[in-house]
Amino acid sequence: MSLTKNRFLPNYIEFTEKFNEKIDDVRDLVIKNDLDQADELVRDLFGEWTLVSQAYVDDPYGSDVGYTVDEIKRIDFRKKLEAFSSMVSTFYNSEFSAHVDGYNELMDDAYDLIDIANFIDAESKILEIGDYLSKYLVLDNPKLIYDISFDAEKDIWVIKGATDKPVFDRRENLYVTIYNMDGSTHSSLEFTDTKQGNFYTQWVAPTDPGLYVVMLQYQNSKATQIVHVEDKIDYESSKSDLNMVDLAREFEELESFAKEFGGDNFDENPRFASVINEIKFGFTDRNAESVNDNLDELKTIIERYLPIRNPAAPIQAEYDGDKLVISGRLYKIVQFSEDLFIDIYDQRGNLVDEIALRDDSTGLFNEVISKPFDSGVYVVQLQYHNLIVTDFFNVR
Repeated sequence: MSLTKNRFLPNYIEFTEKFNEKIDDVRDLVIKNDLDQADELVRDLFGEWTLVSQAYVDDPYGSDVGYTVDEIKRIDFRKKLEAFSSMVSTFYNSEFSAHVDGYNELMDDAYDLIDIANFIDAESKILEIGDYLSKYLVLDNPKLIYDISFDAEKDIWVIKGATDKPVFDRRENLYVTIYNMDGSTHSSLEFTDTKQGNFYTQWVAPTDPGLYVVMLQYQNSKATQIVHVEDKIDYESSKSDLNMVDLAREFEELESFAKEFGGDNFDENPRFASVINEIKFGFTDRNAESVNDNLDELKTIIERYLPIRNPAAPIQAEYDGDKLVISGRLYKIVQFSEDLFIDIYDQRGNLVDEIALRDDSTGLFNEVISKPFDSGVYVVQLQYHNLIVTDFFNVR
């Protein structure tokens, strides 16, 4: 009945088709007498159907790509990021200009995590953005020094500080306005300092998650601080969710690794854009098998196409049976032995080994390293004067 009624809604048919495939998986589990796994899957399916169906009822055309459990989470997370963007636009000040690049990088990272359904790391990134804005989006004023703290027992915010008072003869009025992220006023306070310029007051704490801009005004001077009420995201992660997160983290590592050590070879080779798009499609479809296969393909083309070569210093790295053999030759005018230094980085970008060796008088060098390496892709980087050459190897 729902299929007949909703068949023209965005991707509703695709949702029901995938849902029926999952029902078939339940039948297979029942046939195999794996009733515990079947019961767990049925419970997950019931929750998924309830959540997605309600989303189509509440806002049938609210998503151009239709609704899935992941898409509903994406919409929720993107709203949080949009709230950050709105807040930055509303409360932007010249002091924040030095930190805009860092903010933009955090936002880009968060959107990337959301796109590939890595919601666990996206949650951490959103908290990181909130802390970043709390630290750098404030407006400092040398005439106003104050601090805000939270009293958990009384559920109140406490503000205390001092003003730069030229004459200690009378009390002065101070005004506090607490703004929501969208610029609307949450609450306001009016109080006075002491004759020495000290002040202290408290108010009922905001309880909804988000950032609150606390503006203090004394005479013609204004300053702000930001209170971060952290959002407690309670998404439950299944085994398949955690598996996809592991794959997403590996993808982030490999993509960053390829960009860092591949240089122009990465940017100019269309094979990388193609396989990365396939990986992203796999995350969108929650197809762990497709993602895993394409990650293996990404490792292969990194090893094959990203080495930085130069005829003046060919280098080769081969790993087999817990032994890494690094060999090459330097073509040089003066025939004498030189000290060489080689660095080895893993796919996380960590420096895992530093090797010092000497070539012979003809420029030949060979080094055997007997040690186990964890699975993953590695780069061997030789720097010789102003020349840098690399070779990659894959430990399976």
